[in-house]
Amino acid sequence: MEASDQRRIIEALILASPEPITLARLAQIVPDLTPGDAAGDVRRSQHPVRCDQHAGNPCIGECLPGSGSCEQVLTQLGIYQEDLDMEERLILRVARLFGECEVDLPEGFVGEVKRCINKWKSTRRFSQAINRARSNDYIGEIVRRMQEQDLAPQFFYIALQESDFRLNACGPPTRYGYAKGMWQFIPMTAKDYGLKVGPREKDPVADPQDERHDFEKATQAAARYIRRIYDTDAQASGLLVIASYNWGERRVADLIRRMPDNPRDRNFWRLMEDHIDQFPDETYDYVFSIFSAAVIGEDPRHFGFDFDNPLQGADTAFAAQE
Repeated sequence: MEASDQRRIIEALILASPEPITLARLAQIVPDLTPGDAAGDVRRSQHPVRCDQHAGNPCIGECLPGSGSCEQVLTQLGIYQEDLDMEERLILRVARLFGECEVDLPEGFVGEVKRCINKWKSTRRFSQAINRARSNDYIGEIVRRMQEQDLAPQFFYIALQESDFRLNACGPPTRYGYAKGMWQFIPMTAKDYGLKVGPREKDPVADPQDERHDFEKATQAAARYIRRIYDTDAQASGLLVIASYNWGERRVADLIRRMPDNPRDRNFWRLMEDHIDQFPDETYDYVFSIFSAAVIGEDPRHFGFDFDNPLQGADTAFAAQE
């Protein structure tokens, strides 16, 4: 089969498929599928080609016969450069875990994440918060609730950014009232997701009658809330979900609706490119802080911390319970 004919078939299959198509499936249909041809079509396609193992994420992982890790295949296809350092590979991996297409990372993104990583490394906040979550047995429950909603366990780091995993946390005053608890729900959102707001909702203090301070109830509500954002105009873009959690899903949705219909262009990168002047600095920093924390969490020892990935094994334990 001529290479040009192969490329036309690949492109037709990608565009015709109602769901993301895997390279393994392409290899079954298209004779003599070569990595070089596949890589070009991945870049041009409107629908991300996804691997069999990570079918829920836009990656190109263990999807060719005899292939190794996702990173090895991505390097083989020319998506990952061979000279990427460990830190850069972790950044691309986390982008994939959040459902972003690492093929299209904008220029400067990796550098910005590295800057935020250094910020985390400059204080003890990250290690202290993780120790708090671990010592109180928060990690497994958070992962469980996220996975019940088919969400990436890495949304765990939203609670790190919001409260450092402090149940009694109270935020600053806003026009919507005080945000409280580990997940920092404002009163209206808390009520929308079935949490009882206590009689001291207008006071900046912890309230034992306020279910925003109840770890299990608030975590379950947070997972449902994140899932709802995920299912709206955020269109399965994890970083848009994080931005919406901070800035408000309606504000982000209004900007998303002005973006192209092409799924490959309805992502955080394009939002930043098209609407940076409307994007609050606080939300920008919020997204990068959570993303960089998730990168560190993939291999804390690589970044100088004295503990392993806090999420390692938590998803396995959840699966065993099922």
